[in-house]
Amino acid sequence: SAPSIAGPWTFEGRVLGQDDVVVPGEHGRWVMQRPKVLFNNRTRRFVLWFHLDQPKRSGKYKFRRVGTATAKLPAGPFTFVAGFRPDGIPSLDMNLFLDPLDGQAYLIRDCAHDYVGISRLSADYLNTTEAGVIAKLHTCEGMAMFRLANGTYYLITSHLTGWNPNPL
Repeated sequence: SAPSIAGPWTFEGRVLGQDDVVVPGEHGRWVMQRPKVLFNNRTRRFVLWFHLDQPKRSGKYKFRRVGTATAKLPAGPFTFVAGFRPDGIPSLDMNLFLDPLDGQAYLIRDCAHDYVGISRLSADYLNTTEAGVIAKLHTCEGMAMFRLANGTYYLITSHLTGWNPNPL
């Protein structure tokens, strides 16, 4: 935490550890990366989403799931809720978006390098809704969405080049 963006920054502890993640029928060491947090006004909980995988074998992720966890405080500790494939679809790079105009939350993610899928989040932000994927876009990564006051949505992304630079 920090009193301003300039700091000074203070470490407040570990949010979620390897031993906190329990997925029935699977076992870690886990790859837990790209964390995103939203505050849910209805449940009064902070909800964490992250890419959940197992260490790469032959250079590719195979588990391709998300993990969710909740906490009363932004610094945690977070309690692991589930590891799953939203809408039954393998998920990789991801982001969350909370619409400032209507308060709806969304998951935006790379769906197995086939396309980018956008799904509405459930009221508790712990899953996607039964509507499933509501939009499909060309495959990309590093998605960042925003919406202007006039209602126009924008999605900024990068190409699929892993750690290699590319034009945004």
